[in-house]
Amino acid sequence: MSDSDIDIFATFIANSEDKKLVSLEPIAEQIGLRSPSYTKPTLSLLNVESFKSIDAVILRNFLRNYSDSEDFPLNGLKTFFRIINRADPNGHILKIMMIHLTEANVSVANAVTLYTQVEKLVVLPDEEKLGWKILAEQTIMHPQIIETVTKLIVANTEKIQNTELKHISVKFVHIPSYSIRGFSGINEIYINSKHFEDNAKEYASDTRAQSITQIDVVCIAMHENAQVRLRQARDNFNLSSPFVLTKCDDMNELQFGRMVEKEFFYGQVAWWRSMEALNMENIKSFLTAIATGTQLPKFDDKPKPVYRPPSVVSGIDITDEKLYCFC
Repeated sequence: MSDSDIDIFATFIANSEDKKLVSLEPIAEQIGLRSPSYTKPTLSLLNVESFKSIDAVILRNFLRNYSDSEDFPLNGLKTFFRIINRADPNGHILKIMMIHLTEANVSVANAVTLYTQVEKLVVLPDEEKLGWKILAEQTIMHPQIIETVTKLIVANTEKIQNTELKHISVKFVHIPSYSIRGFSGINEIYINSKHFEDNAKEYASDTRAQSITQIDVVCIAMHENAQVRLRQARDNFNLSSPFVLTKCDDMNELQFGRMVEKEFFYGQVAWWRSMEALNMENIKSFLTAIATGTQLPKFDDKPKPVYRPPSVVSGIDITDEKLYCFC
């Protein structure tokens, strides 16, 4: 695997200029993805040199995912190629996100939509969302959450390569797609400010809005922190949690971030759709415990809140059920 894969793909796109839809089967064959001996590439978090090949890893993920499906729109291929050729700081974060997206089981049309949206990603200055950033950091450093994530990793996966708890930082980004809540990075989590800003603005006149926004931030931090920890433990950034949670008995709950949320809230709560069912004093107590690092209260789920269905995307939290492909 080398830059030659990228060069081959560039030539492939250039030779497809007269087409609107392109079959990816020939390029997958040319790069060797149809070989019986093919193995999925890894990206070691303990060996930064491995990330020099991230462009080629993204390309291989993409071709393995879509070369057997319907033809891919040429404009979508060009967007994809622009992203993996970005060399600026935002481009590096985009590539981190594309590791996840190219493994996502979404349709060709929805993949093109996602690539178009995430290409516009911008990293926000730390001071711009400082309150939310502090809350997210308090969440991932909470002793009870650290203990729960560690326990679930040991209980549900094998071949643990690393037990060191490396520091995880928090970055806020802006992506035009409201549906993208956040994604896991290399010892970092990324949170899409647009998702939380839009909800906060829509419900600004509601006295519950601040607390619900905060518990929503807590959950995305909890969720993506879990995904980072899993990749640290397996020493492989290029993984999808459903394929490594081999000791989990529940086939419907093989998304690790969701699994951690379920430990505290019995599932992934759709907080804004659950407003009328929520015990706000219970929510405020949970937020206080996060801020003080003290015992987290048991979640009051009576009456039952609205729970989100399982996602098929590992490493990215996407709320739009229309983007899920269950085929």
